[in-house]
Amino acid sequence: MTEAHPVKRPPPSNGPPLARDWKHIWQRFVEVTAVIALILAIWAEVESKMHEAEAHKAYEMLGNLYTLYVNDRRENGEKLASISEFLKAGMKSDSSEKSSFNNLLVEVGKAVAAGNDKLAQSILKNANINEVAQTFYNAALALSCGCSPGDIDRARGLYTISAALGNKDAQSALGVIYRDGTGVDRDYVKSRGFFEKAAAQGDADAEVSLGYFYSNALGVEQDYVEALKWFRMAAAQNDAVGEYDLGLAFENGRGVEPDLVQARKLYEQAANNNEADAQDRLALFYEKGLGNIAPSKVTARKWYQQAANNGNDHAKDWLKQNIVKS
Repeated sequence: MTEAHPVKRPPPSNGPPLARDWKHIWQRFVEVTAVIALILAIWAEVESKMHEAEAHKAYEMLGNLYTLYVNDRRENGEKLASISEFLKAGMKSDSSEKSSFNNLLVEVGKAVAAGNDKLAQSILKNANINEVAQTFYNAALALSCGCSPGDIDRARGLYTISAALGNKDAQSALGVIYRDGTGVDRDYVKSRGFFEKAAAQGDADAEVSLGYFYSNALGVEQDYVEALKWFRMAAAQNDAVGEYDLGLAFENGRGVEPDLVQARKLYEQAANNNEADAQDRLALFYEKGLGNIAPSKVTARKWYQQAANNGNDHAKDWLKQNIVKS
């Protein structure tokens, strides 16, 4: 009877041991502790927050990296270089900033293919984790504007890696993806989780989104006070949408006592930051004389015109109904 060839994947527990015995595997892990620690940290974060089907590209890439030192190193060195080619194709940019991690992957691939483990370890160990995260985000951003479902899936996988590495823009982008159901089932709870991570790093868009979730009971119980907290945080960063939403809260008394003067001031701030809905609302205040100001149809028209120029439908309708006759 001929002896079966050893397989390159972990066998069943009652089958032949991988790479002769587990002791040998452990020794190899010890030799590349820096590499495995980096890969496992990324993978563990992704795996704990995402289902495999939702981030299959992320798993495929991280899986190839993880198996770099577990299976045939020359073969995986070539796989690593192919991941670099994938990223290059997706990024659609030749700038050194966006291709830095691609170059890193190529260099690691070459080192592994040549059997130089120490050089491969050194390259990965010295990599700037923030630059790595930004590179994955840039690649995802380039792919996310594609029309094919494959591009959307790949973009989500790249956002997943970047978010797991702590990139707040990627975390916020995933929040939007799950909020809107772009290529996935809509999931407000999962979306909120990503927005919370981004907001913890001061992302104003994420703060506004969390305020909207609490204000409209999306995946959480309605809580105007909590919504107000997030709108305040965004407005404190001069975020126009945050200022507008905070103005709405003061106008309608949601989470705070009604205060039309404060609402008007917030609308003014947002309107001057070119927020169309705030411009439309500020126009109404001048039209009706709300918020401790005298009515002024001239000023109201000015703001309605700016709001209409920025695409606000209500402002467009008002201008049609209030045509100035020459």
